[in-house]
Amino acid sequence: MENFYEYIRTKAISYIRIGYEKYRKQDALKKPDCRMTKEIQDLLISGCNQVIGYKGMTPETPFEGLGIPGFYLLMEMFHFKVVRQRIAKIENGFFIDEMHMKHIVTGQLMILFNKVKSQT
Repeated sequence: MENFYEYIRTKAISYIRIGYEKYRKQDALKKPDCRMTKEIQDLLISGCNQVIGYKGMTPETPFEGLGIPGFYLLMEMFHFKVVRQRIAKIENGFFIDEMHMKHIVTGQLMILFNKVKSQT
């Protein structure tokens, strides 16, 4: 997993460096392909900065502040789809999702962790 994490880290660095429009034009699958709003842009920038900082690799260092939709958008931008998810940990007011993903081109598997605010 750690070696393939460098793949998404390299893509995150590129996204931060060149911005949404150039990144999308250079991406083989033209991702992200959603209607870009300021909120989505902020989520993707936050997610990319967290990837650059090696967040998400363990339940102790999960992604934060992305929510479920933001996490899915970020992973889609890196050409991953979620194939399985489970709650790995429940904390006071939060839960940690264990996200099992598969790269849509190579089939490479990766597990990442996302901290999500409880809806109670």
